[in-house]
Amino acid sequence: MQTALSFLGAAMLVLVGIVVVLASVILILYEACWIVRLGRRLTGSAAAAEPGGRGGEGGPDEGGGV
Repeated sequence: MQTALSFLGAAMLVLVGIVVVLASVILILYEACWIVRLGRRLTGSAAAAEPGGRGGEGGPDEGGGV
């Protein structure tokens, strides 16, 4: 009887470990996808906000002289 309970306890620990690892992997992948989507959204909005396209390079302020 104790052998069976010991085996069940070990199996439960292994099962819980597998569930925790899979949940961690799923969470990490979800966060990675969220970060990539956020980066794409920020990049797209930054490109739309600056019509010059390269961060405002070559504007009239940089000409030097009066």
